[in-house]
Amino acid sequence: INILKMSDKKEEKKTQVEDEEMEEMTPKTKKKRVHEKLLAKIKAKKSKNRLIVDDATKDDNSCIALNPDTMEDLGLFRGDTVKLIGKKRNDTIAICLSDDTCEKGKVKMNRCIRNNLRLKLLDIVVVKNFGDVKFGKRVGILPIDDTI
Repeated sequence: INILKMSDKKEEKKTQVEDEEMEEMTPKTKKKRVHEKLLAKIKAKKSKNRLIVDDATKDDNSCIALNPDTMEDLGLFRGDTVKLIGKKRNDTIAICLSDDTCEKGKVKMNRCIRNNLRLKLLDIVVVKNFGDVKFGKRVGILPIDDTI
């Protein structure tokens, strides 16, 4: 009889938790939970250079913004060139700037950079120092094959 009572209590707790989850599932709370899970995943891996993508306030296609503490952890300075690695190993380079409004563990980037990396908001991107980048000697702008 005791065993049956224990299982009944467990089932009641499960249904209570499920009811609470169903009531709270609005789009905002759902987004918060996804965000919290991503932060927990990053903290669990303890990989400093894996950051969550956030929308940039400035509209610059060549710059990303990081929290000054995050920059210090990664060994980056203001104006350094960084390599960003997105989904399916797509990569691009950008200039790193500090931003006090950016949260720790996040990187603010423009929509254009996100499209190049095939990323969406709240995806994870890898940020690495790229060192010195040489200046280009010439630029070639060619039409797309479909338009010819």
